[in-house]
Amino acid sequence: MSLRMDQISAEMARRRLAQSPLVERMIEVRDRYNGDVIVPVPELDDDIPMASLAPLLIAESVEHPALYATQMTPSISVPALDPALATGRRSVDWAMRRRKALAYAWDKSWWELLIGRMFRHLAAYATSALCVELDYINKVPRMCIRDPLTAYPEPKAAEDLSLPTNCGFVQGKSLDWLHAHFPQTIDRVPRGAGFAAANANEGELWDIVEWMDADEIVVGLLGPRDGTRSWTSDPMRWSMELARYPNIFGRCPAIIPRRVTLDRIISQLSNVIGHSDLLAKLMYLDIRATERSVFPDKYVIAAQGQNPRLVDGVWHDGATGEINLVTDAQAIGVLPGNPDQGNKITMDRVERNLRTSVGLIPQAGGETYGALRTGRGIDALMGAALDPRTAELHHIAERYLTEANELILIGYRKRWPTKSYAVSSPLDPGTVKFVPETHIEADYDGTVVYENRVHYPLPGLDDINATQVIGQMLGAELISKRDARRLHPHNHDPEGTERQILVEQLETFALTALAQRAQQGLAPVDYARIIELVYEGKRIDEAITQADREAQERQAAEAPPPELGQGVPPETMPGLAVPGEGAESMGPPAISPPGESLQNMRALVGALQSPRGA
Repeated sequence: MSLRMDQISAEMARRRLAQSPLVERMIEVRDRYNGDVIVPVPELDDDIPMASLAPLLIAESVEHPALYATQMTPSISVPALDPALATGRRSVDWAMRRRKALAYAWDKSWWELLIGRMFRHLAAYATSALCVELDYINKVPRMCIRDPLTAYPEPKAAEDLSLPTNCGFVQGKSLDWLHAHFPQTIDRVPRGAGFAAANANEGELWDIVEWMDADEIVVGLLGPRDGTRSWTSDPMRWSMELARYPNIFGRCPAIIPRRVTLDRIISQLSNVIGHSDLLAKLMYLDIRATERSVFPDKYVIAAQGQNPRLVDGVWHDGATGEINLVTDAQAIGVLPGNPDQGNKITMDRVERNLRTSVGLIPQAGGETYGALRTGRGIDALMGAALDPRTAELHHIAERYLTEANELILIGYRKRWPTKSYAVSSPLDPGTVKFVPETHIEADYDGTVVYENRVHYPLPGLDDINATQVIGQMLGAELISKRDARRLHPHNHDPEGTERQILVEQLETFALTALAQRAQQGLAPVDYARIIELVYEGKRIDEAITQADREAQERQAAEAPPPELGQGVPPETMPGLAVPGEGAESMGPPAISPPGESLQNMRALVGALQSPRGA
């Protein structure tokens, strides 16, 4: 049941207030990932605000598992309604067309890039926001990634991993954008409406909600985004419906992936924010101490009963070469300013605690220490640190991307049912024709089937390690070659690859047989013709078939009569071939001697022509 705009505004205000603590923790992680945090330092007159000079361990803790997980490309499987049928309705061929249609939608979504953002969201926030939209330019449903900080899905218990039945996405838009796209807001929201008229700000942002449920998608105005004047304090004041249209998917097109934690959505990184800030502060203090050791403070000891003073009233820096003349002074000294070595030890300890808490090992950053120097040992250590985290990201992607694929198939069938597509993508090579109404087919009871499965063949591994593991399993005869092709991350069409390998093997056999036949007496003209056909772009099987057909036609054809000056027709000569190899055409037929019937006829005609009684 769809909600009115005032109900949507009230519900969004409740969700925003309820999720404020979670969003604040997510913002803390985001700011440290982006390096937007100023180091908190003691208030000193000569201090200049300085960005963090400590290692960006929060950013590294996000990047490493996300980049590692992105290396492996998932596979899409679509089952046939009747695996025994090769072609036609309910067949393997139609299932393959649905699979290629999904890969085409992924390609139009630029998913090889967007999946990296989803993994970064999961690593940083423990949640992400995915939505399936209709691309009216390419006429294809596509996936897009939304900002989890602006996503407000239906509240659920931690143990409830089902998809949300509704979700609201909040976006900040300028007043110019609002007036240009929704002219009905000009009277309701004039310039400066969100502030005092005297302090009108042309750069003011207004929050727009995109509400999605199973029935409709509603776009509405929430209110100004300005501190205490935020729309959450009075959600009904600015509430205004801007657009409403049916949801063709029949269910909420928003998908909110999240990690499975103990009792609530929480990022592991949010627990080490204090470590990161403390490390940055200690680093800044160490730099200040080093700076003071380079330019130490000086002091003057006065003579007894005297007041020291500079002769010219100015202290000259030593780099100038001028001499500082001091009267009534007994001694001039320098305060030692060597940095405290204990601070460096504390920094190392804080960094180690942070790395241990998030599983961030030095080898992931390209460095190592201690006695670990072998490649095998480094790989094992990196695997222990990264593989479980990567496997978790892969498992999350498998489950939620499968749901996204169902929405894509629904979008195909509901929005462009009769459009004829010729789909192909690098994710699933090969072009096929696809008509949604036909190939997204219904089962016997009329229910449309959207079954599919997104899977990582070996979750937690990258493509190099996966190749090694699959090769070892194949060598130990734990899997078949067909299973190996299905498991490898770069083989998106195992059945097609198997057929292609078989064809290539048969082509090799054909070439071997052709070479043996040439040695045994294949006519040079036929061999040359095969080469010519291959140069023209024919496959070797097509070239052999065509050359054989032409040879048969040549051998069965009668040669024309010899021209003037020729003893016999040239077509009957073997040329470079050995006589009898088949390079010659048939010669003109020889005149055979008269048969018995012709001789009897001649005798009869002769008897009739002779005089009577002769």
